[in-house]
Amino acid sequence: MAAKPLKIILFCRSLGRGGAERQIIYLARGLQKAGHQIVILTLYPPTPSWYDVSGLTVINLSKKSRWDLIGFILSYVRFIKSFKADVLYSFLTVQNIIAALTSLFTPLKVVCGLRVSFMDFTQYSVLDRVLHKLETQLYRLNVKIIANSHAGRELLLKNAPYTLNKVAVITNGLDLKENEFSASKRQEFRSALGLNDKDILVGHVGRYDPMKDHKTFIEAAVRVLAHYPNCYFLCWGHGDPTYLQSLKDYAKSQRVNIIWHSERSHPCYSAFDIYCLSSIGEGYSNTLCEAMSHGIPCITTDVGDCRQIVEDFGVVVAPANADALALAIQEIIGTSHDIPNIRQVAYCKEKFSLDRLVNRTLLELTKI
Repeated sequence: MAAKPLKIILFCRSLGRGGAERQIIYLARGLQKAGHQIVILTLYPPTPSWYDVSGLTVINLSKKSRWDLIGFILSYVRFIKSFKADVLYSFLTVQNIIAALTSLFTPLKVVCGLRVSFMDFTQYSVLDRVLHKLETQLYRLNVKIIANSHAGRELLLKNAPYTLNKVAVITNGLDLKENEFSASKRQEFRSALGLNDKDILVGHVGRYDPMKDHKTFIEAAVRVLAHYPNCYFLCWGHGDPTYLQSLKDYAKSQRVNIIWHSERSHPCYSAFDIYCLSSIGEGYSNTLCEAMSHGIPCITTDVGDCRQIVEDFGVVVAPANADALALAIQEIIGTSHDIPNIRQVAYCKEKFSLDRLVNRTLLELTKI
């Protein structure tokens, strides 16, 4: 615990829907509860319809577009000078670049949040690649780095060995009250889909992005349905409408009827019989932690820290391998198991607690 209350800025793009955004809100509430003064600073206006930010101080710099630079810089510098924070803790590439540059003209302590491990940059723009390289080079400045996964730290050290004494690992935490099994929600959601108790619902939660590899999930569904016609596959996500349409077209070409679901509530993991994470790259997957906390059977690809997340409670398969994913699903279907798994839930309460996240973060912030 810090000797005196700290003034901390948590800096992000926006409070739109996403795992990093949820972690920021969890962390802000926890640090504030511990007696510290917290401001969430965003480039763009918040979207409170996604997350509850009541009781938190959220300030946005009203950035109008990617190219709105002069107005943004003036607003940012004015805020940094007026708030006089002890720590600026940024999240994700653009904000990390800005925060690292801030270390050149202010005495405040700068922490950059590393939220990813492997990324296939062939799937992204030239600008994304340039920004990633710039971010990595700016870690040479007077900054501390907190990675949310051991895999992310290892990859950073491989590409930027000069960060060896700068990077720590603090894995994600969860609001476990929001992530517990509910029999009533399970029944309500499944009834809305027209499913009965004998039907098998396999769920996938994540944004529509190439890194999440929905195509392998679709291909695995084709293989499973050949043996279990009472199996249903649901993708709960959000993202670029054009990319989503390409996934729908692909599912149609494979003659598999995926349930595409999106709403502003928390995903109804309780309704799933099996949860699948099919990503080709992750750091520390929020959705996998959430699904695990509901006590449902989980399958994950062997990416990032996912193997460490599930330990003995989940099934781990190779990424981009539809045959392996399909086989894992079929093996779980053919095995007797309880939902929720009480031992799995108890494991998650210890591993993913918010107190653990907050205390470890404070320890790192006070070391700087």
